[in-house]
Amino acid sequence: LCELQQQFDEKNIRRRVYDALNVLMAMDIISKDKKEIQWKGLPRTSLNDIEELK
Repeated sequence: LCELQQQFDEKNIRRRVYDALNVLMAMDIISKDKKEIQWKGLPRTSLNDIEELK
């Protein structure tokens, strides 16, 4: 039973990591090619963008 729980936990963790990576890819913060993940950077907000929001 303990081994089954461990396998379930590992699959659950993998699923959460996969979800998080998909969010970062959608936000264009990272790119992923097969198993290689590359950091692209955080989106930048210019002062003009901030002024337009006001």
